[in-house]
Amino acid sequence: MVSRSTVLFAAGAFACCASSVLAQPVPRSPILGMSKSEMRAEVTQRYDTAVRLSTQPDVVNAADPRYNWVLETKAQCGIAIGFLKSGTVDEDSINKCDAFAARMTLAPPPPPPPAPPPPPAPVCTITLPVVFYFAWDDDNPPADAGPVAAATLQGMAACGWSTLTVSGHADKSGSDSYNMGLSQRRAQRVADLLAASGAQPGSIQQQAYGESMPAKPTADGVREPLNRRVEVTAQ
Repeated sequence: MVSRSTVLFAAGAFACCASSVLAQPVPRSPILGMSKSEMRAEVTQRYDTAVRLSTQPDVVNAADPRYNWVLETKAQCGIAIGFLKSGTVDEDSINKCDAFAARMTLAPPPPPPPAPPPPPAPVCTITLPVVFYFAWDDDNPPADAGPVAAATLQGMAACGWSTLTVSGHADKSGSDSYNMGLSQRRAQRVADLLAASGAQPGSIQQQAYGESMPAKPTADGVREPLNRRVEVTAQ
């Protein structure tokens, strides 16, 4: 047996949820122009539809606003049926029954579009060291040095680098002191290319090794193209 307090609690909860819906005026239903028997048939049909929809999982889903209209329709049509059984036409409940029934059968709103996929993570495509080779006794970078320097700088973020180290080298065809100065000039020229490509101040470090760190060991005085170079490393 359902207690009076339980009924009152349920009625109060329903009234609370419905208050915002009922705030708007409800239009007069064309059902009111029918005979009482026709009214009862129309109201009962709406009530039965609400009962059926109230058990459908897609409507019960919390994200589907039709569930609120189903509850409203069941309540108002049930009230209207109760009056009609006693031979009384309650215009307010019939108006609401018809209005809420129309809303509960509307198609549910389309789901929101899926969120766009996150942008792909940047991929590091630069292999270190990046090497620039120079002509004999020359500190002019090769013809492709500018684009290579720019690509190296642009790859810093994708590769997770914060600092580039530019190291100049020379072969063993001159004196130690001369080759040290030549390697310094070569490193400076490559550092200048990186700066021209937009390197931030402090992100480029320079070193010069002269002929002390050959890529290919040779005898003194040998002109070795692999040793006339600048290497760019990173950290």
